[in-house]
Amino acid sequence: MQHRAIRIVLLLALLFALPLLAAEEAAAAERIYLISHAGVGDPFWITEFMGAQAAAKESGVALTILAPETPNDITRQLELFQQALRERPDGIALTISDPRLFSRLLHVAQKQRIPVIAFNTRPYHNSRDDNPYRAYIGMDDHLAGQVLARRLLQTGKAGKRVIVANQQVGHPGLEARVQGIREVLAPKGIAVDALDITSNPITSQQVMRDYLRKHPDVDTIITLGPIGTWAVEKLLQSTHRSIPVASFDISPRTLRLIKQGVVLFTIDQQPFMQGYLAVKMLMLTARYKMASPDINTGVGIIDRSNVDSVQELVKAHIR
Repeated sequence: MQHRAIRIVLLLALLFALPLLAAEEAAAAERIYLISHAGVGDPFWITEFMGAQAAAKESGVALTILAPETPNDITRQLELFQQALRERPDGIALTISDPRLFSRLLHVAQKQRIPVIAFNTRPYHNSRDDNPYRAYIGMDDHLAGQVLARRLLQTGKAGKRVIVANQQVGHPGLEARVQGIREVLAPKGIAVDALDITSNPITSQQVMRDYLRKHPDVDTIITLGPIGTWAVEKLLQSTHRSIPVASFDISPRTLRLIKQGVVLFTIDQQPFMQGYLAVKMLMLTARYKMASPDINTGVGIIDRSNVDSVQELVKAHIR
């Protein structure tokens, strides 16, 4: 009786192992593309790509990462998207960085039955009929803007005039952040002026310097990413002014400025998680025909109370 029980256990183990072995063999043929509107020139995207690479290694899929040579070159990103579609991959993770320009190619992907997951960036004002993607993995930027504004009010530093430094005007995620900030601060009688600072740090400094010269009553500066934070640091150093700063995203510079008290806090959208889960979800869709859910990667606040806990993780491009 004991020998029979052992044989049954071994048989069950073999039956369960066979599909897993078959899945692992099939995984070698699965090809996933990840296409973003910016690349490794921005430290934020190094972290995003490392998350995607970690997931690809764990899952045994072939991952190709594509990004424009010049950050935010949407025309080039569309070309890369079209290039990926010609390869007929098993899935594509895409930052949908314009609410209209990606619609045609997303419909092409839908007709070709190539699953597309939007990650990091998606259109907020267009339905998925206009831009047919399977799921969104990323921060709710509109909510994040509201969270930042409420936290700024709690610090007592908002004052009466706030400027928002936008490094890519028209980017749907960044515009959603600005909208969320306005919705909270404007009813409190606080003027919110959004500035097009561009993604060039030197131009960014000049735009903000000109604005501060005309509006010396600015109480707080909000930057929408590390590019703006870098420019603000240089601006404040050159003008010898002390203006509180609130920020989005994490970089080693941002953490240093939080420790120094220049940046009050930053909102973390966990980019490693975005890249990681985008690849994992596409693998599950390709391998097991699973439907991907929308995933909000969170609105985490990093300030002087918890900055030390993420310091080493940021250096490793995990946070």
